[in-house]
Amino acid sequence: MRVIGIADLKANLSKQLAAVKAGEEIVVTERGGPIARIVPISAVELPDRVRRLAQQGLVKAPSEPLEPWEPGARVQDPEGHLLRAVLDERDAGR
Repeated sequence: MRVIGIADLKANLSKQLAAVKAGEEIVVTERGGPIARIVPISAVELPDRVRRLAQQGLVKAPSEPLEPWEPGARVQDPEGHLLRAVLDERDAGR
């Protein structure tokens, strides 16, 4: 766990958030006293709707935080495995 002041957080925000993304916890202080804690979002901290679906067995909760998805990003699948899996599920009525 890293403890940093507000000024350091503001000056190095990208660096500090990269550390959080890597799993580190940061406690932010003001005048030497703790005021906030920045922690990575874990798979346990899912939105209620997703948690309910996972409990019903309809989706599988991620075992680690997911990378952000870029709109318009394309999945590379030159052999067509992904397409085959989607078509198989459709044919099976899922």
